Amino acid sequence: MTTGIVESLNVVLKNARDLPVLQLVEELRNLLQKWFVTRQQQAMSMSTELTMWADGELHSRYNMSATYLVEPINSKECNVNYAGISAQVNLDTRSCTCRQFDLDHIPCAHAIAACRFYNISCYTLCSKYFTTKALLSSYSECIYPTGNEIDWVVPNHIRDKVVLPPKTRRPIGRPRKVRISSGGEGKHTSRCSRCGQYGHNRKTCKRPIP
Repeated sequence: MTTGIVESLNVVLKNARDLPVLQLVEELRNLLQKWFVTRQQQAMSMSTELTMWADGELHSRYNMSATYLVEPINSKECNVNYAGISAQVNLDTRSCTCRQFDLDHIPCAHAIAACRFYNISCYTLCSKYFTTKALLSSYSECIYPTGNEIDWVVPNHIRDKVVLPPKTRRPIGRPRKVRISSGGEGKHTSRCSRCGQYGHNRKTCKRPIP
């Protein structure tokens, strides 16, 4: 998961990586500033207790649980049956033997059926990180521009430091700009910009153009 996040950011900064270090950092700061503003506006537009994604996921599971049969074990535990398959739900520990509730911290269809049986709001069993309030607080801070370089106040002990380039040996050839695909990823099929067909590019195209 960490690798996927890093690669996603690398794609966004693909062109900016050719810039000098100061311009690269400024490009990253500008990108985060835009992201924070956009996500803050999205969070403010949400009128539901949970985020739009979590609320939609909860409603989908609620509709799925409409025909589930609940067999109570005690005041917090029950066995939920559907189509010959059963799952044991514990509302006190917020867990289910299907493991979906334990992993994503949103009540699964079995847990929602149990909530309906015990007359408990399933919203109270969702993780606080899926609430609109938590999303808004995550992007509540502001990222300000750095301003003009001549107006920066740099301490003398920082200004007097001499930063040398790293002691590394540059690899032979040009730096890679396209990442190496992982083992589970499918191969990307190129499309010719000349004829529109797949499997070759413009340089190797041999199809006659009418």
